Amino acid sequence: MRTNRPLLLAALATALIAGCGGGGGDSTDAGSDGGGADTDTDTDVDTDADSDSETDADSGTDTETETETEDCEAGGNWYDPDTGLCWQNPTSGIWFNWLEALDYCDGLSLGGHDDWRLPLIQELISLLRGCWDGTEVGNYGTNTCLVSDPDCLDAECNDTGCAYCDEWEGEDDDPEGCYWDPALTGYCDMFFSSSIHNDDETAVWFVSFRLGGVAATYAWSECDVRCVRGGS
Repeated sequence: MRTNRPLLLAALATALIAGCGGGGGDSTDAGSDGGGADTDTDTDVDTDADSDSETDADSGTDTETETETEDCEAGGNWYDPDTGLCWQNPTSGIWFNWLEALDYCDGLSLGGHDDWRLPLIQELISLLRGCWDGTEVGNYGTNTCLVSDPDCLDAECNDTGCAYCDEWEGEDDDPEGCYWDPALTGYCDMFFSSSIHNDDETAVWFVSFRLGGVAATYAWSECDVRCVRGGS
């Protein structure tokens, strides 16, 4: 049973808007000394046939990325090539308050790794699909929201692309209508970030994947958790 659903801060909710030569050839001297007149004619011809034909054998496949993908997905998790982040998949399936969520990710050992953490708000936002500024944009649309840790964490940041769409009307390929990539699994609801709201130290930012938006709630509320590893 899920209790204590996140309570939007009244003051914060009002700020929510609907949303990186070739080597030279041998020189040939054909000159001859004719009675002191130097008729030496330099017919040195650079026969260097090296046209620097070195070719890059890399056909565009980033082997490092392939390794990261395999490393992540071998544990059953999901690798996002756009951000280089490895996401816990499925979710924790447990609702925590914020301090419990931090502890859960910090103590998680999964897929042979123990460097999991609670994601920053912009990392969670990077998972949103199909909702922009309160408008459903169909498959593969990516939500844009200015909230970012540490650069923009106050209510004024919540002014573009952060607003909610219709409930459970996300990706057509997702059976639950979640506003996330269909490769992600777990209960579609609200997820904590590790980012604290600048206007209230008791408030933290979260993402609702059933509504496709971003907002803040009190740290003692309860949300689901999807831990992450990699990145900065």
